[in-house]
Amino acid sequence: MGMDERRADFTTYSGLEVDPVYGPEDAERPGEFPYTRGPHASMYRSK
Repeated sequence: MGMDERRADFTTYSGLEVDPVYGPEDAERPGEFPYTRGPHASMYRSK
């Protein structure tokens, strides 16, 4: 491979395919308030 050539496919060690470039159309809608992570979709707000 020369300096100007790049691989067309990108894969992580976990096997996930990654696009070489992402744009605004690739982003999903933001999460729901309070925008924190947790083990469930409702986070820690429900039992």
